[in-house]
Parts: sequence; C-alpha cells; structure tokens
Amino acid sequence: FERLHRVPDFPRELSFVGEGSVLSLSGERRLALQARGLEAARVEVSRVRPNQLNHLVSQSGGRFKDPDFHNWSFGPDNVSEAFEEVLALRLEDPAKSQYAALDLGRYLAAEGPRGLFFLRAEGWDPLARRPTGPEDRRLVLVTDLGLLVKEAADGSREVFVMSLKDGGPAEGAAVEVLGKNGAPLFTRVTGPDGRAAFPALTGYQRGREPVAITARLGSDLSFIPFAWSDRRLELSRFDVGGESGTGAAGGLKAFLFSDRGVYRPGEEARFGRIVKGGDWSRPPAGVPLEVSA
Repeated sequence: FERLHRVPDFPRELSFVGEGSVLSLSGERRLALQARGLEAARVEVSRVRPNQLNHLVSQSGGRFKDPDFHNWSFGPDNVSEAFEEVLALRLEDPAKSQYAALDLGRYLAAEGPRGLFFLRAEGWDPLARRPTGPEDRRLVLVTDLGLLVKEAADGSREVFVMSLKDGGPAEGAAVEVLGKNGAPLFTRVTGPDGRAAFPALTGYQRGREPVAITARLGSDLSFIPFAWSDRRLELSRFDVGGESGTGAAGGLKAFLFSDRGVYRPGEEARFGRIVKGGDWSRPPAGVPLEVSA
C-alpha cells in the first residue's frame, strides 16, 4: 500500500505584538509587528483628526483596540488623514518569526494633539506590489495621560488623570465631557491630585448625549469612551454577591471578611471588618464595636 502525503507550507502570519492600545508619548513610540513567511508588510496609518473624536466614538463600538463601525459607509477615512509605508522583513527561514518596528513618532503632528491612529498591516509582495494574505488592525493612542473614571451611586463621576511617564497625578489638565455633536458639556481643570468632578450626566439628548471624556495637557490628548462596555470593570472576576443597596442615610453598616474561605484545624484565621455610613458622610469614629465569635 502506498500513499503520497504533501507537506503543507508554513502558514503566513502577521500581527501587532501585545494586546494594549496605548503608547507612552515619552517613550520610543514604536509598535512592533510579528510576521512569518513574508517578504514585507505594508502598514496603513490613519491619523484621527482631533475635532473628529466625537464621530469616532458615536459611530463605532466594541473593543477599544479594534472598534467596529455601525455603518458600512462610515470608517477611518471619514475621520482621519491617511499615510502608508512598507516595512521590509528578512525572509530566511519560514519556520521562524520575523519582527519589524513601526515608528509612530514621525506621524505625530507638531501643531496639535494628534496622537490617535488607526493602523492596518497586511502582508506585501514588494516586487508585484500586491497584498499576500494575512492582516491585522489596531487603534493606538500615543499619550502620556492616563485616565480613570469612577461613577458614584448618584450618577456623578470622578475623573483621575495621571502621568504615564512618572506615575504621578497630572495637574492642570483640561478635562471635558464631549457631546455627540462635538461640543463639550462640561470642562474642568485638574488640581494637584489630578482629579476632576462632574455631575450626573443623564437626560441629555438632541446631539448633546455624552460620548467621551477627554483630557488635554499642552499638546497632549487622551480620551476614554463614555459608554463602551469594554471600558467598564469586568465584575465576573470578583465575587459581587451579598447585600445590595447603600442603606439608610443616617445608619451604619458593618461587614466581616476573612483572608480565605477554608482553614485546617490549628491554623490561624485572620478576619477584617469594615464599618461605613449608608451615604458615606457619617464617619464611624468613636462608635463602639462589639465582635463575637
């Protein structure tokens, strides 16, 4: 019995390295590409115009690093300026990975905060000047401003702006709640703690619905979508069971927790206690606390 088996070629691969979508403005501002079995990669760089940020967020959704546009006729070309370049790769062994670096620093506009890019990389035949298969996409923000947004029970929001360069709070940053029509609903300037407070952002309509929270410091720009689901804390990683609600405004609540759920006989068990007011306004200092086991 005979059979001829044909060994397939190594698959061609191309992808951006890593899962993140933020590059530090104070770093090298380079994004790595990983490839296999390719002679070159063509990269399309679409630099989002800063006055089009509201359209980018309102017309797309999904994941921050790879947003999906709701309308097939609306895409990166509607909100950005396009560039392209070809990165040469060393095709020596099709079984080995190849690497190249895309320098985004050369695409940063000097006249304003222009550090948000749509990137599309595809395999490229430099002689025939045509695509050769695999591709990858990524939305990348080049900034030194990190944003953290916390929503309170009454709908108000606290925005914390930090420097990605040194990890400290960013003082003097202009934080705006951007409406769907591009006009800011509120503007605040961060203090020494890098914090800006906003009231409840509900009831807005007719083009004034909030779509993003932006922060500007000098020529630097950062933003976070207002309602995209992937920007929210993933609660499935935590135990969120137990009593719900904030309790009476004038009362206190006590909670007991341990360092783990199961102990062997003779082991030391450690317990912690939390006492808080129902509306967080009444300090529990001086209140007697009785613990019984």
